[in-house]
Amino acid sequence: MRSRRRFLSIRLVPMVVRGWSLALAGLVVAAWLSVPTVLRAEEAAEAPRPNSLQAGAWALQFQVVDILSDLVGSTLSVKRQSSDHSAFRLGLSVSGATDHVSGSRSTTEGDSLLETTPSAARHDDLFLSATIQYLHYSPSRAGASAFLGVGPTVSWSHTRDHDFEPTNGAQFKDTRWGAGVAGSLGAEWFASRRLSLVGELGWALKYEHSSRSSQYGDLFPGGRFRLSESRESLDGISFDSDRGRLGLSFYL
Repeated sequence: MRSRRRFLSIRLVPMVVRGWSLALAGLVVAAWLSVPTVLRAEEAAEAPRPNSLQAGAWALQFQVVDILSDLVGSTLSVKRQSSDHSAFRLGLSVSGATDHVSGSRSTTEGDSLLETTPSAARHDDLFLSATIQYLHYSPSRAGASAFLGVGPTVSWSHTRDHDFEPTNGAQFKDTRWGAGVAGSLGAEWFASRRLSLVGELGWALKYEHSSRSSQYGDLFPGGRFRLSESRESLDGISFDSDRGRLGLSFYL
């Protein structure tokens, strides 16, 4: 059986109810705020903290993605500064998880145990994406610069679930790809000219195509086996926001 339908998926992650989210958002907002008048006079007398936000500078960035999620991934990026306030960044992200659970199911009648059936379940999840972004930096304050980013993104993901029992089982698969635009809001603080700490929040608006399949198997007395299968395709628009990214930049 095959079917095709459209969907609208909105997956928003609350980012104001947990401490780490507040800390990360605070870092971003603080970089945009004006420095108090008392400190401005001191900063004017001091030499500015050195950084590598200069035209022609290259950097490698490594970030942990979704730091407040159970499904933690990573992003490796290459960034090139086109000026002291702008840059282009190419990033590759990967995340995944595998869970395997085994146990048994008991069938009772009253206080009597009729049978115990072993069972097992497995879940596999893999996500890959590539994003190119234009980054615009604010003027540096106290060694930190806030930035806004936007650019195209593509993604691919695969999810598979298995449930096993001696007389029946089920398997579910979901493969999807998407393309759209991704944005980011973050801040970069330089510990030295060639090393910086980067924190940011991201979102993506994408068109997605998904292919799903389900298989069910039953083993009957006498050895007769029945297999049923269904497939469907879905097309639609999705909006995702991540749970924060934190990482380091190494300038070459």
